[in-house]
Amino acid sequence: EVSYSVVIDACSRKGNTKGAASWLEEMVLSASGPNVFAFNSVIIGFAQKGSAEEAATWLGRMITEGLKPNVVSYTAVVDGCAKGNDPEGAVRWFEAMVERGVSPNALAYNSVINAFARVGDVSGVLRWLERMGR
Repeated sequence: EVSYSVVIDACSRKGNTKGAASWLEEMVLSASGPNVFAFNSVIIGFAQKGSAEEAATWLGRMITEGLKPNVVSYTAVVDGCAKGNDPEGAVRWFEAMVERGVSPNALAYNSVINAFARVGDVSGVLRWLERMGR
């Protein structure tokens, strides 16, 4: 389990998201099965490339495999939306995280704020800064 996770994380960190996803598929089929860390590595890899849709697909797959996404999982998808200039998507994923009982952290809020900042929506930035302060 640990060796799969290390390879998946290394691929993701190097920007080889397809390689990371392929290794995760192998891990899913292995006797050890997948873990949250491995899924998060793949989700983060796609999100860093601005591929929020692919990141979200892997988050869904994580749930299908019986694992519970955490704040890192959701924040990565929110960040992917920000990188893709999709503040509405960032808000949807942030809200989905909260609805599923996962408490947002400062990084999650900052990712939403960044989504609005990237598209020049100052009122969105201010609204989320205020929400973060509550």
